[in-house]
Amino acid sequence: MGSLPTDRRPGMRCGGFATVLAATVAIAGLSLAFAASASAYNAFDWGDGYWGQLGDNCEGPLCAVDRPLSPAGGLTEVAAVSVGGEPSGVHSLAALKNGTVMGWGDNYQGQVGIEPSPPPYGNFVITPVMVPALNEVTTVSAGGEHSLALLKNATVMSWGANESGQLGDGSTTGHFAPAPVSGLTGVSAISAGTNHSLALLKTGAVMAWGANGQGQLGNGTTTGSDVPVAVSGLTGATAVSSSGSAAAPTVPAHGEHSLALLSNGTVMAWGDNDSGQLGNGTTTNSDLPVAVSGLTGVTAVAAGGEHSLALLSNGTVMAWGANGQGQLGIGTTTGSDVPVAVSGLTGVTAVSGGGFYSLALQSNAKLMAWGDNESGELGNGTFTSTDVPVLVGGLNGVAGISAGYDTSLAYGDLTYTPPTITKLKPNTGPVGGGTTVTITGTRFTEVVTVKFGSAKATSFTVNSVTSITAVSPANAAGAREVTVTTKNDGISLPSSADLFKFAPTVTGVSPNGGPQAGGTSVTVTGTGFALGAATKFKFGTYAKSVNCTSTTTCTVISPPHAAGTVDVEATVNKVHSARNRPADQFTYG
Repeated sequence: MGSLPTDRRPGMRCGGFATVLAATVAIAGLSLAFAASASAYNAFDWGDGYWGQLGDNCEGPLCAVDRPLSPAGGLTEVAAVSVGGEPSGVHSLAALKNGTVMGWGDNYQGQVGIEPSPPPYGNFVITPVMVPALNEVTTVSAGGEHSLALLKNATVMSWGANESGQLGDGSTTGHFAPAPVSGLTGVSAISAGTNHSLALLKTGAVMAWGANGQGQLGNGTTTGSDVPVAVSGLTGATAVSSSGSAAAPTVPAHGEHSLALLSNGTVMAWGDNDSGQLGNGTTTNSDLPVAVSGLTGVTAVAAGGEHSLALLSNGTVMAWGANGQGQLGIGTTTGSDVPVAVSGLTGVTAVSGGGFYSLALQSNAKLMAWGDNESGELGNGTFTSTDVPVLVGGLNGVAGISAGYDTSLAYGDLTYTPPTITKLKPNTGPVGGGTTVTITGTRFTEVVTVKFGSAKATSFTVNSVTSITAVSPANAAGAREVTVTTKNDGISLPSSADLFKFAPTVTGVSPNGGPQAGGTSVTVTGTGFALGAATKFKFGTYAKSVNCTSTTTCTVISPPHAAGTVDVEATVNKVHSARNRPADQFTYG
């Protein structure tokens, strides 16, 4: 077992936010519900993949995925999952049915469970690898740069970064090989935060260790501990969840708070409260547990970056805290320091809070998501954020979920069956729209929208589960992806067959003739032109001098050409105008 460096590399991001969350491992409550499942499940993930945390053999700024995908090779026999993360990296864990653990993603501090080394692993582990010497695991929890595993014998193992004592082994020295958390027995659930950790005991007590600058250990102090200490005054707890930092890399860490669900259906919270994430009607930190206002009948809790979630026994969800990206799901971006109802959610069986977004699993094994979506973490085929829940389209058979900073992970008897587009006829039309297009494909059931790029079709008619007739909207010249969104299966996957070309048109050429030597100043009128010299014009050969003063008028100097009549063709964004004799003709004399 080797020691690990404590310095951090720069907080690089892939298409994410200027602010960053560390370890929103709201999976703690889910660990209770889904650990040690009797079924053998596979896993899917989506969102940011910069650090290899999607496990799909990809790393870097082009690895974000806005739809669920199976981790490299397709993990099977999955019993529990968790995504962690912080400004400088995100990693993922999966406990398998045989009691072993797979890890992938950022491994700078050994949090994946193998020694950081040169390629093929190095600091990024881009396909799942087995955590060595770890057996009889029932559930896992991924923290900022550390990891926890609960064993069948009710003890806890930890590995990774340890500068704040978050490994709970009586030291502040990190290690990549799993080792026991000191003195913990009789544990029933775990949750790893950014730099602190929680353990729920079978007695209903809660233990905490690691950083404590915001009182997130709940022991009446703000002094950290490298061994587990009791959270003051808590009895009858049935679930726990710990959050992480939502601060920018240059700002001292804040945002860390903790939640505990009690057997009477109420919720206690402690730690940072800058955004009202403790839910007690204030924005004052607390180093002791305080009651979340007005909550009863709660069956699960989840701590997000600076927001919190509670699942009620009637299948609805309450949320509170920060809401700048719509992570409360209430139809606004206004935060709340007391619980408010998430819009339109019913039949929910599990929740998980991400950095600036949230997930909710429904009884039909479908998954809903809301909040920030800049890295595709909502899994609905877009990178557009939403302040109300939307369907993670096409993902069926979900049994368990985990929301990380901007990466989501689900497991279950999963299949991914979104609608598909196999043909567009015609696949080209004018920029002004109005083209009637027959869309051929599959799973066109309960179609909600048809889009040409970001613009909705002027109208559409569903002819059958394999055919739609849609009228193209106006759009700028260029190729646009046509997408079909359905109520239950989400948004269609991209394909080579779904591109519709919006073409410029040439409606007039004046004068319409000139000498073979070229040099004639020609005014070309039409639609869909790009300003300046971005539009290309071909008079048999391409003109070298072009100036478009509007999308309908360009001045072009005719190039040299042999005697005869040619069509003047406009090209914008690699899409060519139709030859429209005689309006586009130019005659060389």
